[in-house]
Amino acid sequence: MLFSPIKIMTHYAAVFLLLSASHLYAADKAQCTLNEHSPDVSLQLRTPEIHYSERLDSEGIARISGGLHSRAPGWKQTGLTHGTETTEFSLTTRSARQPNGQLCTVIDQLDVTLGFKVMAVYIARRYHPGSCEYQVIRQHEQTHVSINQNTLLSHNDRILRSLTLFAESLMPVVSESASQANERLKALIAVKLKELYRPVQVERQQAHQEIDSRAAYIRSQTRCSNW
Repeated sequence: MLFSPIKIMTHYAAVFLLLSASHLYAADKAQCTLNEHSPDVSLQLRTPEIHYSERLDSEGIARISGGLHSRAPGWKQTGLTHGTETTEFSLTTRSARQPNGQLCTVIDQLDVTLGFKVMAVYIARRYHPGSCEYQVIRQHEQTHVSINQNTLLSHNDRILRSLTLFAESLMPVVSESASQANERLKALIAVKLKELYRPVQVERQQAHQEIDSRAAYIRSQTRCSNW
């Protein structure tokens, strides 16, 4: 009944480390011979596939959870919601060759996709579908699934608004090639996305902890008699 920690993975996180010591730099917009254009920014939230499994016993579920069951000593783990969250984005840029031979590059379009692709819900195999205990565990884990999705949904407008302002505020990148500029812009966006996502993770963690408290477990236990 405990939840798995959620990881956020950004495809370009490692790129930022590689480029942090590069010689790329930002130029004042007046120095670039590019027409003024506000970037087009889109944000899409995934609807994950939910996979249910009753093949593991309590010990097997506890191993997947990474030991979080120890938060409730004396209790066995009967269920788990587990998933890996990913942040993906694609970037389109415009570049213009400057009199000094270098390229000046700006963002033309940014498309971001957030959320879980798959969430796995595990229910200990000793509890058969249709039993009182099975239904209580499943309802509990479905609440975890809802928390994961609803928390992200509630932050959708904030993330899109902040990301749009960020993309508009970026200075043109001056580089020797368009690929260098694109990698630099991807690195900056990856760092910004992690920053914008942090409040989602904090709020989600708090909501999960509320339904995984000892008091909540006791209330669930009193609903059935064959634990």
